[in-house]
Amino acid sequence: MRKIVFFRMLDQPKDFSPSNLETLMRIPSDAWFAEYVENYIWDASLRKLAEYGSLLQLEMTCGYYGRRPTGKVEVKRPKIKQKADIWVLEGVRLALATDLPSQLSPIAGSLISASFYGTLGLVDVLSFDNERFKRLLEKVEKQGGKLTSIHLLDVNLPEGHKDVYQASESSGLGEKEKAAIESSRKIKRLGFHLRLGEDFYSFWIADRGNGTLYQPSPPQPHQLGKLLEFFGGLA
Repeated sequence: MRKIVFFRMLDQPKDFSPSNLETLMRIPSDAWFAEYVENYIWDASLRKLAEYGSLLQLEMTCGYYGRRPTGKVEVKRPKIKQKADIWVLEGVRLALATDLPSQLSPIAGSLISASFYGTLGLVDVLSFDNERFKRLLEKVEKQGGKLTSIHLLDVNLPEGHKDVYQASESSGLGEKEKAAIESSRKIKRLGFHLRLGEDFYSFWIADRGNGTLYQPSPPQPHQLGKLLEFFGGLA
């Protein structure tokens, strides 16, 4: 099982150069990002780890401040070190992060942007609105895959209105759930089973571009490359 986050690259990736927190601080940024770094990040870097043909594996290392423990005694916030892999496939304007806590998405996107473009703001999280979720569902079904879980908000069903509607079925959900998607004001999350070539994938994706990849486990580089290529048309 791997936590995943998809990033959208707003231009074709250029040659990669390593970057770190000092690199980011030298690049003009907005006030929000400067405050985010000051409050949460004490170290960050991105380097090339390996190449598999057209697939690039990067390693992000990030030091960040955790939550201050609750209690009457005032203590310092713990300093935490986290590593994550970031995968970039030539010709696809997406990046895929594995094992990245979602709260580190802003620093990850900024490192990717600095490393490929020498500036900030050209990489952001691939968010999913209802239209993009529906395109993903259509793409999965055209590939012979199945919708296996849904989390919807503000849904009109034949039996009445529901503020929250969730359902899951490993063998695949049916027409009732697909109709619920159509009538939903907000899709929060969808889960799928999918086969790409000889490889089986089980995963869910949330509206903020983050999710969990259950299968393959552990994923091999070529399998992550296939997933990037599959999602590439949604950017």
